[in-house]
Amino acid sequence: MKALVKNTVYLFIVIISLQSCRKEKSIDNGDFNPVFIGNNCRIDQILTVDSLTGIGLYAHNAAFNAAGLATLTTLTDSLTNTNDFTSSFLHKGDTTFVDAGQFFLRDVTGRIKEYKGLEDPADPLSDTVRILFTYNIDGYLTKKEYYLFGLPVPLLRSNYTYSSGNLTKTVVSSLFPATEVVVDAVAEYNITQPVKEFVYLFPDAFDILPYKLSLNFGKKSTHTIKKLTTKLYDNGLLTDSLVT
Repeated sequence: MKALVKNTVYLFIVIISLQSCRKEKSIDNGDFNPVFIGNNCRIDQILTVDSLTGIGLYAHNAAFNAAGLATLTTLTDSLTNTNDFTSSFLHKGDTTFVDAGQFFLRDVTGRIKEYKGLEDPADPLSDTVRILFTYNIDGYLTKKEYYLFGLPVPLLRSNYTYSSGNLTKTVVSSLFPATEVVVDAVAEYNITQPVKEFVYLFPDAFDILPYKLSLNFGKKSTHTIKKLTTKLYDNGLLTDSLVT
């Protein structure tokens, strides 16, 4: 279980592309305030670059159809120009298929409520996993529970806490053989910089990373992030602390 948590990937977002946006504040029009405004905005690209050299390191791209449903997502290593992940989504009823062995179920509002597939999609021999998503009355994701090995009880749980529309705290706990916190993350925001439909900022997004531009995981934080402090634990002992 702990190995699953440690596979978390942290991306430093430096360049963001938006599609289908009525109005955007950006350096292109001489406004250096990083606040996006307007309606119908959707981010379809995130690029990671070296801040010193400007060399591109990684690219996350997504595409959508006229109905707003995701049709394609790719994760590309820009240094080697190779795709680490590619999926052409197929939508049938309330189901979004990633491939023959993985799919998401959507609720009546379009939010993801369940995932079934493999712990490691790149390894067809890895354990099967079922993830249940729980939302609060305001539409924010508050809990994810992971079911593995076909067991009827979850072995891992993520809990999310919000304040003023922002995800402020994430706690990931291993539930077997006893409840143990393995990730504790606290986020701080720039309250003077509101945003609409930005990106999901779940620090434990090792499971939904390839899909965070494509699928609906509830409402997003309402301000730009200032700092994220993530602490990793093993058997109750702090093993690492990351500040981004």
